[in-house]
Amino acid sequence: MEKKLGLRAPNSPYSEQECEEIIAKLEDLLDGRLDEGQCAAFEDMVNNCEYCLEQYRIEKSLRRLVREGLNNVVMSNKLIASIKNSIRSIRSQG
Repeated sequence: MEKKLGLRAPNSPYSEQECEEIIAKLEDLLDGRLDEGQCAAFEDMVNNCEYCLEQYRIEKSLRRLVREGLNNVVMSNKLIASIKNSIRSIRSQG
């Protein structure tokens, strides 16, 4: 079995599998794909593990930086039209 690196801290209160599941759920939480009950349960788990909490904070900060950076991006109408055409083309192929 191949080991995944960086998904579990040695002092984690969770098993390796639980840590991997927690880290994988970070995306769901930050993308708003968890309901209120799932969010509360997940946040409790994250708050019990320093490593998981650190990963959560890093991911949240990165997403904030990207979002703020994208607000400052200025695109030409030609680029916007090109992107829209590419999306339409991809959708029509699927």
